Amino acid sequence: MRALVIDDSATMRHIVADTLGGLGFATSQAGNGREALALLEAGENFDVACIDWNMPVMDGLEFVVAVRARHEWRDLTLIMVTTEAEVGQIVRALAAGAHEYVIKPFTADSISSKLELLGLLPLQETSRPDMTGDGFSADDFSADDFSADDFSADDMSADDMSQLADVEADQVTAIASEVFAAMVDGRSGLLTSWPGGPVTVSDPLHAWVDLSTEPASRVQLTADISTADDLTRAFLRMDAAEPVTEADVVDVFGEIVNVFGGNIKALLPEHVGLTLPEASRLSPSGAGAARLNEVRLAWRGHPLVVSLWTI
Repeated sequence: MRALVIDDSATMRHIVADTLGGLGFATSQAGNGREALALLEAGENFDVACIDWNMPVMDGLEFVVAVRARHEWRDLTLIMVTTEAEVGQIVRALAAGAHEYVIKPFTADSISSKLELLGLLPLQETSRPDMTGDGFSADDFSADDFSADDFSADDMSADDMSQLADVEADQVTAIASEVFAAMVDGRSGLLTSWPGGPVTVSDPLHAWVDLSTEPASRVQLTADISTADDLTRAFLRMDAAEPVTEADVVDVFGEIVNVFGGNIKALLPEHVGLTLPEASRLSPSGAGAARLNEVRLAWRGHPLVVSLWTI
């Protein structure tokens, strides 16, 4: 069987493709929905496509709609693999024609269980990539069980419209712990709260995503560049001595904060949007930005700082 992996992050394409390869699928990759459509239009045939939502050029939902509009592609199974965790977004994707929905951070088991449910898993017993952990996973939803009208911002009172300032430190810590267990370490316990005292990040790398709250807000991740290098090796399952490229580090660090942002976004109103991740050695949250909260963490003894801002 053949699978198409669609994600603007090369790191996530690699992870999803490795997971599918371990399940017996031959895989191809595309960096956005437009590239994926080009493969289909060129006559490539796939049994399943695993699709990120937030991508440049053509996002995942637009790709689903485009595929469902073409009769000749009606047999292609579509699985969303995304940080979009709100129930309303799940309903939108299923109503547009997606068959299943997996929320990042995912485990290999969450992917294989969806494929088993859809009757697409070619191997019942297989050696799976070591991405186990207690990652978040969407409950089973059926488009028949919901309608888009069931979820509306008009149904929320002003008291329900909590903004980023209402996100508590222990919620951020819980999200970070799940992300690291599922995506970085393969087990829980290696990311902990900072033991106390000042946090010194002398040679920082920052990655962030912005949210369309009112006022606009930001989720930012900061660590020493050496820690970011080690994170990249752990994420990509590399040996400790293997060299990493700057592109890999930026991609991995950006994907981690993207998953942080998507899961924090799920705590906010349905209409809140999320930008694509960015990374820089210079902090983006300068003049005019106000820090709402700062969560100090330790990963294998090295400091990591998750900060929430208005911008």
